Amino acid sequence: MSARGPRLTEIVFGAAFFVLLLLPLGGRHLFGQAFDWFGLADTATSENRNLAAAPSIPHTLAEFKDIPAKLRSYIADRFEMRSAMIRLTNRLRFTLFDEMPTRQTILGPTGRLFYTSHFADKPFSLIRVVCGIGVSEADVKDGAGSIEHAVESLEKRHVHAIVVLIPTPPIIHREDLPRWLAKRCERPSTVDRVMRQLQELGEANRVFYPLAAMRAAAQSDLGAFPKLGFHWNGNGPRFTAEYLAGQVLGRTKILSMSPEAHEVPSDMSPFTEGIPLQITDVSPNTSARQTYLCHGIGCFPELGHASAIVFFHATRVGSLASGKRLLLVSDSFGYAIAPWFAEYYGSIWNICTNDLGRLSNEDQSTFLNRVLTTYAPDDVVFLRHDGAVLDVGAELSAMLDGGQQESSPVSAAGYPADVADPYR
Repeated sequence: MSARGPRLTEIVFGAAFFVLLLLPLGGRHLFGQAFDWFGLADTATSENRNLAAAPSIPHTLAEFKDIPAKLRSYIADRFEMRSAMIRLTNRLRFTLFDEMPTRQTILGPTGRLFYTSHFADKPFSLIRVVCGIGVSEADVKDGAGSIEHAVESLEKRHVHAIVVLIPTPPIIHREDLPRWLAKRCERPSTVDRVMRQLQELGEANRVFYPLAAMRAAAQSDLGAFPKLGFHWNGNGPRFTAEYLAGQVLGRTKILSMSPEAHEVPSDMSPFTEGIPLQITDVSPNTSARQTYLCHGIGCFPELGHASAIVFFHATRVGSLASGKRLLLVSDSFGYAIAPWFAEYYGSIWNICTNDLGRLSNEDQSTFLNRVLTTYAPDDVVFLRHDGAVLDVGAELSAMLDGGQQESSPVSAAGYPADVADPYR
């Protein structure tokens, strides 16, 4: 019996070990239903990197020696339970320790989630620019000078345009930042410093920072930003549209729209794989007021065979009410405000700078000239969030005259030009 006992034990443990080895290969078939129940099902991973590629056929001795390492990386990135394990680990760390899976987000003491950086290898670069941390006076002067050049180009073209910088959560909800970060953000923001510089240059009358409107929205019932989202929402875009169209541009309200709310996944969900984030999306009820909302190249037949690239995020808003025409050239913050402008304009075209940036400077300028000529807008609004304050002048120059301005050093370091990001 003494001989049989250990042998039976060895068989049992050997079999169990073999089963464990097979789990990565057959885990989906064994535990698929459980994964679905707990939201851990294998999906395309949201990791902010490219997964290892399969090794190619070697043609040299050096390439042959590299095959084992490449094969290990390929298998490690693709075994069947990988995504489920990542999601489970992220969820456990968040539930137990309030830890986020990436340094591109950070959770404040009140439960508000902040977006810290467009790129994982440059932690807190977005918040640093917004709050003015490490931004020198030379950087501020360069940023203001670029905006001054762009504004002068607009005036030469007799374009009735304004530049708008939207304050983001680190400014509007600074008290919700982690204490150590909130303390560093107590200094004057980069936009405040740039605006003071523009006042000295005599160009501040074309540049607007709707801080009061956004703070009023933050105190309202619908808020300015969802607690678990980066982009503005609720009354943030609504109050800002009222301020810009009604007070700054002097347009008369032609209709009123009511907000409607829907539960949707947070725009920061791609950075929190395995941690379910839901927000309340608030937008105007366009159907109730006989307005229409259209997305994509098919909404702009007037522009004929223009490159489809520039219409990937383009939006067209219109109504049966007669009114002025608005051209809104914006980053991703334009999506939420474009429909609210329908209360003041009969037609709104929203072109996204994320798409324009895929064109050369010359092509950007050619396209914008074509839009200005074909559409003939009464007003033009160039809108970016405040993290782009040191970039916006150079971007406008690229669109207006082929881009003769260089991006500022801090901005170039924070936002590499060779990496596309939908949140810029």
